[in-house]
Amino acid sequence: ALKDVTNVDWVVLTSPSAVRFFIEGLHSSGIDLRRLPRVMCCGAGTGSALRTYGILSDLEPRQDFGVRGLLDAVRAELSAPTRILRLRSEKAAPVLTDTLREWGHAVQDEVIYTNAIRHHERCPAFDSVFFASASAVDAFVTQWGAAPLDEATVLAIGEPTAKALRARGREPDVIPERATVDDSISALATYY
Repeated sequence: ALKDVTNVDWVVLTSPSAVRFFIEGLHSSGIDLRRLPRVMCCGAGTGSALRTYGILSDLEPRQDFGVRGLLDAVRAELSAPTRILRLRSEKAAPVLTDTLREWGHAVQDEVIYTNAIRHHERCPAFDSVFFASASAVDAFVTQWGAAPLDEATVLAIGEPTAKALRARGREPDVIPERATVDDSISALATYY
């Protein structure tokens, strides 16, 4: 996926995990970071992950972190068709790629990592649970069902995670205004 990174105008990263695998791939491929194209990401958490490697995001939504916010930012910033490399997990929805293509952009869509459930012997005791992704909701419910969530305070980092919870029959108790870890922790503290 990274062999063409210097031949595109933009790279799209939509999670801190995508950032980590992107950087690891760059290092293992020997790609000079000075040759990177512009980078867009879906929000502050992903932008912060980029900054830990000394890379600043060129485009990210100021609010409404996620696909919808990123698409709004792209529409405002990119008036002409561009070449875009989207790096994602295998679980990422196709709406971002499909919409960018509908707008005339040439999008190379590549899976850079896969999600896997880490199995545990037992469900830990908890009063609150913080779900930072839809795949975390799926992994939890696959192992222990939704019943352990009935007596807990449930925090969803953002709307895609909240949607995954609702699909499993549990409305989240807390959703922060911005989908970042810091805002989530503050929202949980405020809730309590």
